[in-house]
Amino acid sequence: MFDKIKKRIKNKIRNIIGYNELISMKELVTESFEGGEGRNAIRHNELIDMMKRLVKESYESEEGRNTIRHNELIDMMKRLVKESYGSEEDRNVIRHNELIDMMKRLVIAPLGIILGGGSSDNSFWKDYSGFTSKDIPLLQKYIHKEALSGKDGYITDFLGIRHNVDFFPKNYMNISGAVFQKLPIPDDGFHSETIEYVASLTSIENAGSAYTMFELGAGWGPWMSITGTAAKKKGISTINLIGVEGEHKRMSFIKKHLTENGLRPDTEEMKACLDNVNTIIYDGVVNTTGDDMEFPDTDHNAYGASLVEGVGSGMFLKNNLVKGYSLAAISSDYDYIDLIHIDIQGYEKELVSKSIDILKKKVKFLFIGTHSREIEGHLFNILYENGFRLIREQPCRVLWPESKPNNFIDVTVKDGGQFWINKQLNI
Repeated sequence: MFDKIKKRIKNKIRNIIGYNELISMKELVTESFEGGEGRNAIRHNELIDMMKRLVKESYESEEGRNTIRHNELIDMMKRLVKESYGSEEDRNVIRHNELIDMMKRLVIAPLGIILGGGSSDNSFWKDYSGFTSKDIPLLQKYIHKEALSGKDGYITDFLGIRHNVDFFPKNYMNISGAVFQKLPIPDDGFHSETIEYVASLTSIENAGSAYTMFELGAGWGPWMSITGTAAKKKGISTINLIGVEGEHKRMSFIKKHLTENGLRPDTEEMKACLDNVNTIIYDGVVNTTGDDMEFPDTDHNAYGASLVEGVGSGMFLKNNLVKGYSLAAISSDYDYIDLIHIDIQGYEKELVSKSIDILKKKVKFLFIGTHSREIEGHLFNILYENGFRLIREQPCRVLWPESKPNNFIDVTVKDGGQFWINKQLNI
């Protein structure tokens, strides 16, 4: 999050005070880790060295700063700080929160970006931000018009949807009761960036009297709720929301989330209907064969488990055998699908390649969370060759090693996204 910045900022715009304060964060970070038994010294040193190197290289240019280095700074600091703190009991929460706040305030605010503020000037945003100024009216159309009040234990987004903080890592308790009612530009403040909202709402705008979406790698079902809420707002008569999630513990998350946001009755059934909204939840993984597969056993609020062998090694202690579903099987009841939202931690390459016939026959819009540059290149080839056109993209951010990595997913420090339209369905 928080990595969309101006395409070009001349040296005279540079905020010297913000820069100097950013450098002084070294002292803050150093203090944060001292005395902690759980301190990871290697990660700590990496953080300090990377901060010094990236800040120095980002601001040196007389003609204009290197935005890629700036983004690397943001992404690497967040990742390394999170990993450096180790267990909850060893973490200095006050210092951690100070660090995060300073990072957002001193790195983003000096550049003139107001979180959630939006801008109609497309030149304001860097290339590959995942949206343009043309998308802003679309976001404005679906914003919750009435003032929203916060609710303890929940985060409320600009659509009026409430997200239970229990679905997130523990540090999200710090924003319990928060309301993010402004447009999600450059992101929503807690979960996702603009491109995913643009993809979801574009699919709603182009829907007819019925709307069908699939969320593959559903987590707690945020995009089921977002598209469902927007479809209700538009007045679509039949709404079908289908989610697939490999972590069994999250079945209760999805049910609770959809129920609390008026999209599903309070029932333990995996298939349910409330008024004009039909929901189906699959406890398992989507794959290319429909065979059962090994899937990492994670904490209920730890995300990032993958079907790709070797990805995230060391993060998970064991695997569970989970039920597999092919895309052909779970989509067989639908002639057309308005949107498939895919976020499956590196398996997107395999799934799209082996399911391309189904995708080009049925799917009008496709959003894919991407997890390596190599995967992005593959998706360009396969989707363009099969009649899709790229509408928006936000490439992965990568920290390139000196030699070729064993796995390009593991050098990705910030996931990307691609939003595609199926030209063959004459939308």
